[in-house]
Amino acid sequence: MHAFIAFSAGFVLILVSCSGYEEVKRKFPLVFPNYVQCNVTNVIDGDKFDCQLPNIQIERIKLIGVQIPASFKERAGSFTRSELYRGLPVRLEPDQLTSDGVNLLAYVYLPGGQMLNSLLIEQGYAEYSGESPNLRYEKYFSNLESEAKEEGKGLWGKNKEINE
Repeated sequence: MHAFIAFSAGFVLILVSCSGYEEVKRKFPLVFPNYVQCNVTNVIDGDKFDCQLPNIQIERIKLIGVQIPASFKERAGSFTRSELYRGLPVRLEPDQLTSDGVNLLAYVYLPGGQMLNSLLIEQGYAEYSGESPNLRYEKYFSNLESEAKEEGKGLWGKNKEINE
């Protein structure tokens, strides 16, 4: 049992390459084995926001697997601002690559359990952009994008309007 716990904690620390994640994972390896909770401080645009980690450090978060076309930046930003607000607690789930050198990369879960990354793709505000090695939800995101295309949602619509 102790070997498993030590392996699990060590494995999580290996996956984490950014200082904010490292410190939180080191302090709470058994409490948050697969994710880190943080509080939103500012929404930058449709796929980036700032979040305060449990160690009080504020980090810029970039959603994994989401590509927002330039023509949809404003609409996607409005959608994300409708889902995230200052002080909202969200969960960050890292994948194999945790940083792009500027931002922490994460799958972001809202308080009700919905993943923001998937909502953006599902509603047609973003395309799926799979980049190795962060491909944990590749099939799921691809299916959501196909459904959004079939239903003509958002950027897949004839008039490029968000269909509610």
